[in-house]
Amino acid sequence: MSDFRPMTTGESIYQTLRDMILSLALLPGHEMKMEEWTERFKVSRSPVRDALTRLDKDGLVDVFPQRGTRVSLIDLNRVREERFLRKSLEDHAITAFLEHDCDEALKKMRAVLKEQKRIEKSADLPAFLRLDDDFHSLLFSAIGMDFCFDLVREKCVHYRRIRILTCTSPSVIPNIVKEHEALLKALEKKDVDLASQIDRQHLSKLKQEQEQLLNQFPHYFSDR
Repeated sequence: MSDFRPMTTGESIYQTLRDMILSLALLPGHEMKMEEWTERFKVSRSPVRDALTRLDKDGLVDVFPQRGTRVSLIDLNRVREERFLRKSLEDHAITAFLEHDCDEALKKMRAVLKEQKRIEKSADLPAFLRLDDDFHSLLFSAIGMDFCFDLVREKCVHYRRIRILTCTSPSVIPNIVKEHEALLKALEKKDVDLASQIDRQHLSKLKQEQEQLLNQFPHYFSDR
């Protein structure tokens, strides 16, 4: 028997708003007016309220009683913790990856990289970052650890938004493509030390770019 069930109205609204926040279609600090969303989704207040409650638990909106709701500012403490989680998991994933038969995964990673190169000059940052997720998730799926990357994708929401902000710099996306190319070559050579070094540097670039983002978008951040 299939476990498929249709998405409820509240779940659909939640997922739509979540995607909009994570893609920065809704910017940090944006006021979430109930009337705007009930009119847009053609629903009563209840499913919108339920969606906002879930987003509050995700850390993606802030609810201020009697004052309203806004898209949460990017919390730098959360970014630090989420980056630590991802780096720790991915470092172990690379080691385990090279202990497996990874030829098929490398082939898929090469295809994802080819697609990233195809769209790197476009303005579609969410699409580029989805491919970035696809590239890294293959490290986990090849070793049967999909849950670990799903955890990163689900929980590292402040880290994801700051990643998109970094991509507004013209040099960032070409550098990501180059680093993915270098990581692939190291994995193909089964050089675990080099692959780990490249990946750590790749995931640490965000920390180096953070100060520039703080100066450029100070109103998007909290806990400076």
